[in-house]
Amino acid sequence: MTGGGVRLVENAEALVRRIEQIEIEIDAMLEPVCARPSLIPPALLAPAKRTPKPRSAAASGQGAGIGSKIRDARRSIGMTQLELATATGIRRPNVARLERGGNTPTIETLRRVAAVLGISVASLVSAD
Repeated sequence: MTGGGVRLVENAEALVRRIEQIEIEIDAMLEPVCARPSLIPPALLAPAKRTPKPRSAAASGQGAGIGSKIRDARRSIGMTQLELATATGIRRPNVARLERGGNTPTIETLRRVAAVLGISVASLVSAD
């Protein structure tokens, strides 16, 4: 790769890191507002009119079960998605997709999430 190509890659990586930092800052700013629904204008709470998207293979299969188990375990210990993301090193939007079943997690992701939540990987992937 030429010197210019290396600089482009470095610039792109720096931009991605900045975007991730901004997402974390936005999540931190919104957390108090989301904790107090009375601060959210009623127009924003009204359901949006959207065309339903087709469900992904992960959402219709095992991924959705794992996601709901992660969400339930997280909620049972009073942890937010942002706290789980910070503790596991997974970006908060990816935690949300994982809980919705939109992402199929790797075994490493399952290990990190299970360790933070104090549960076993087996309990996340079990059929029950």
